[in-house]
Amino acid sequence: MTAEGLVVAPAVKLRVIEPAHSDILESEPVPLEGQFAKWPKEKQETAVMQQIRIGSRTWLFYRQFQSNENGGKVSATFRVAELPGKVLDLKVEGAFGDWNPLTITYREHTYTKFTTTHVINSVDGKPWTAAEEKHRQEKLKKLTPVPEKK
Repeated sequence: MTAEGLVVAPAVKLRVIEPAHSDILESEPVPLEGQFAKWPKEKQETAVMQQIRIGSRTWLFYRQFQSNENGGKVSATFRVAELPGKVLDLKVEGAFGDWNPLTITYREHTYTKFTTTHVINSVDGKPWTAAEEKHRQEKLKKLTPVPEKK
């Protein structure tokens, strides 16, 4: 319901797939940071970067899981990119939990020297923006102690 009246849209059909263990080509754990990292292990949520084959396509997913205490089920899944197949040297820099960026790098082929890079928000999985980086840098400047003059 809006100020102009009722808006009706067609239903959206989704098919939710929990990948079989054999479809997960690689799983790279993402460390935890911030206040949640101080919680006991059984209460901590976890996050992983995974290469998953779905049918004939391969995708890079960022997945977050509930704590073991809450069942350890998937709480969020973010599609980062479609891959040309299983990629090499998958590496994740950063940590999950404090609204900082994650930098994901990989090589697409054995003969490729160059890496592909994606930078995403560690909490909501969206691409990291210049505005978010500016805000993070300003926050870091405020937190950095000013050296004392002698």
